[in-house]
Amino acid sequence: MEMYQRLCVEYYDLDKPHPPEEAYAFYLKHVEKASVTLEPMSGSGRFMLPLMQAGHAVTGVDASPSMVQALETQAARLGVEPRIHKQSLETLQLESTYDLIIIPSGSLGLITDEAALRQSLSRLYRHLSDGGSFVFEVSTLKEIPDTFGATFGGVQDKDNGDKIVFTGFYASFDENTSVLRSIHRYEHFQHGKLLDSELEDFQVRLFDQATITRLLEETGFTEVVLAEDYKGTPASTESKELVVTCKK
Repeated sequence: MEMYQRLCVEYYDLDKPHPPEEAYAFYLKHVEKASVTLEPMSGSGRFMLPLMQAGHAVTGVDASPSMVQALETQAARLGVEPRIHKQSLETLQLESTYDLIIIPSGSLGLITDEAALRQSLSRLYRHLSDGGSFVFEVSTLKEIPDTFGATFGGVQDKDNGDKIVFTGFYASFDENTSVLRSIHRYEHFQHGKLLDSELEDFQVRLFDQATITRLLEETGFTEVVLAEDYKGTPASTESKELVVTCKK
C-alpha cells in the first residue's frame, strides 16, 4: 500500500493548511540566517511555500508524485515559482550545496529501513555546505500507544461540499526496528455516495536519544543538540518529540 496517495494528500492539506505557528517561527529563525535552504521531504509545501513568500531561497525535494503535484498547484495559486525536485532522499543528487537543511514535522521517521536511513543521512551530509546546519524533528519511543486496535480519524469538508473521511488504527510496534505501524483509510463522499477510497499502511520509525545521536555522528555530523521543544528545552527521558540540530 503506497503512502501519501491523492486522497491522503487532499485530507492532509485540508486538515493542516498552514504550518503550526511555533514550528514555523522556529524554522524561520534558522532560514533567516542562511542564504540557501534545502527542505527534503517537503510534502505539499506547508513550510516551504510560506518561507518562499517571506522572500527566502528554499529548494524542496519529495519522492511522492501526489505531494509534488499538490505543492505545484498551491504554488501556482499563491503566485510562487517553487524549486522542487522529485527525488528519493536516499538517492538525492543535486548540483548545489546548502547552508541549511530542514526536515520539519518528524518526516525523517518515515524512512524506516536502517540502511536507507543511513544512506539518506549520508546524502544530506553531502549536500550541506561546510559549517552548515541540519535541523529536524523525530518522535521518540514515548509515542508508542498504550493500546492497539482502537480507531481514530476525522472528517474534512471540501469547498464543493464533498467530504473526505479518515479512519485509522495503530496496528503494531516492532521492537527490533522501532517501527510503529498504523493502517489508514481515506474515503471521498459526495452527497453521501462513496466515490473513491484509499488504504494506507503508514509506518514511522521512533528513536531514542542515543540512537539518533549515534546515527548522526557516524555520518559525520557534529555539535548534535537534542531539545524537546522549539524553545530549546533540553530533551529528557520523558520527551515525546526531539528537535535536533547539528552541523557539518
